[in-house]
Formats: sequence, structure tokens, C-alpha cells
Amino acid sequence: MAKQTDNMSNTADISLNLEVLGLEHDESRLYVLLGQSGALSVLDASRILDIPRTTTYRLVERLRSKDLVRESDDSSGLKVHACGADSLQRLVRTHQEEVDQQRQLLPSIVGALTNLTGGGPLGIRVNHYAGIDGARQVFMNSLEANDVIRSFTREDMDSFFNYGWHEEVRQEYVRRGLRRKDLMNP
Repeated sequence: MAKQTDNMSNTADISLNLEVLGLEHDESRLYVLLGQSGALSVLDASRILDIPRTTTYRLVERLRSKDLVRESDDSSGLKVHACGADSLQRLVRTHQEEVDQQRQLLPSIVGALTNLTGGGPLGIRVNHYAGIDGARQVFMNSLEANDVIRSFTREDMDSFFNYGWHEEVRQEYVRRGLRRKDLMNP
């Protein structure tokens, strides 16, 4: 849980709070290190953090894509700097905009998913049964459907059961007004 204090001086607390803002653990460690150090080469940062240099390059790239670091080239080579607090504020605004967009899209997504499930609840359940007894259980469970039964199978129902039992299930489907849509994977 994020620690909320007015005077956060502990780098672990700062890193934890940066993770709450959406940075990954090593991203937050690198950002705090750069904030403390001013500017470092990727090699120096990787040594201090004790993470591989190639990983550090990827972390720098991810932080750059979030506009949290910038690079400069001086006489001693390429250095990475942490950007200021305004960058973190932009990051939070971006997250907020994404959440607002998700909140707006959610009702239409739920509606579309509900239509896919035949208007029923979204609590879709996947059960696994084996053998003839399992197949019988699947067909008995399918009698609880409201309208359409969608199934994914390897073989047709005729392959598992004798014609008599299969015909009884088919007649019960008709009596209850159930339709089947099978997707077969040979």
C-alpha cells in the first residue's frame, strides 16, 4: 500500500508511490536514482541498481516514452536525467483520461458482451468433463440453457451415444425450444 506522508524522504517510499502511479518496480527505482543523482550514464545506473545494462536501456526507453526522463550528450558521453514533477502530473492526467475513456466505453462493452451471451449474465462458466459420463453431463447441463446452446467439440453427439439416448436429448431440446450451434474441431 502506498505510504502517504507530507515529507517522503525514504527512497523506498517514493518508489512505492511511483508504482501506484503506474511505474514498474525497476522503473521507479531508476527514476528515483536519477532524481537523486541528477544525471547518470546507463552503465552507471545499471551498476548502482545492480540490474543488467540491457535491462536498464529498456527501462530508460519506457521512462522516455512516458516523458519521465530525457537524455543529453556531454563530453563524458550520453547521460540520462529525470524530468521534473510536471512530467508526473502529465502522467497522472494521461492515466485519468484513459480511465475516463474506459468508464465511458464500459456500458457499451457490457451491452455487446451481454448480446453475445444471448442476453444472459456475464458469468460465463467453462467446465471440463471427460469420457461418456462427462459428455452425458454436458448435455444434461445444456438443458438449463435459455435459447441457444453454443458448444465446441471434437465430434458430433452421434459419435458418443447410441441413437436412442441422442434422440431423447434432441426431442427435449425441441420441447424446450433450445437451438444448438456447434463449432467442431476435427
